[in-house]
Amino acid sequence: RDRSPSRGLGDVYKRQSMYFVDRNLTITGVHSGDTNVRVYDLLGKEVHNTSFQGTGFNKITLPSLTTGVYVVQLETQMEAISKKIIIKK
Repeated sequence: RDRSPSRGLGDVYKRQSMYFVDRNLTITGVHSGDTNVRVYDLLGKEVHNTSFQGTGFNKITLPSLTTGVYVVQLETQMEAISKKIIIKK
């Protein structure tokens, strides 16, 4: 009997990361499939919307955004996750 721990979908998505440097949002851990990315300001207004095919390492150039906190929503065919990013100028 196999006693290794099972890997659920949550384990796969914990390996994804997003970080922002010089107008580029880098997303790692999405290895395949259609992925949508939406960026919202703290008032809930969508300020950017794009999509890509996951390759494991994807870079998205964001428009010039003002200093502040934004929420990035990453939506794959399996799940949606959100993360806050802080833009400083």
